[in-house]
Amino acid sequence: FCDFSAIPIMLVSVTLASCNLISDYSIRQLSYCKDLETLNLKGCKNVGDKGLEAIAGLGKLRTLNLNGLDISDEGLSRLGKGRTPLVFLSLRGCQRISDTGIAALVDGPIPHTLQSIDLSNILSLTDRAVLNLIRSGMRIVDMRLRDCCGVGDISVIALASMSSNGCGFGGTLRLLDLWNCKGVTLLSVGWFKKPYFPRLRWLGLGWNSL
Repeated sequence: FCDFSAIPIMLVSVTLASCNLISDYSIRQLSYCKDLETLNLKGCKNVGDKGLEAIAGLGKLRTLNLNGLDISDEGLSRLGKGRTPLVFLSLRGCQRISDTGIAALVDGPIPHTLQSIDLSNILSLTDRAVLNLIRSGMRIVDMRLRDCCGVGDISVIALASMSSNGCGFGGTLRLLDLWNCKGVTLLSVGWFKKPYFPRLRWLGLGWNSL
């Protein structure tokens, strides 16, 4: 990466998927792109918590893909304290993240804008992570929890009971992926009937304990 601080950069969208030479230093340089709205760092194994601290200063960033990065709860805390107006965030496969990190992420301004979140294949997550998202007041439209074996019926019941912007009974949700969530049992089935989830258009329930 060149020294972006020395020249005006008007980039709006950047994809650097699986670029293993990209580091936290590279991301700090990229943070000079103040108009950036979309950033895809999927599989950039050398980007960590310090990179998230730089990303947190991007005041127009709406879409962020961090799939498979070596980030921790500390990095999520830094991102949550920033000023990014994120609408979509993917943390799929970030194995160092826990329920504590999700709580830190939404303990700030992000819930005011965030609508879609992908937490798939994070083995340490439990129902506590989902409860923290709901308690934050975010308007959840798209939630992906595939392969989160610690997520179960408590999350389904909480989502079905949530109210946001006048929409009760989980009325904001349009997509919910619970594929291979072993904690989801027959108890959850009744919560997918009317009047719950009136706007749900896609539901993944395969490979669980039904």
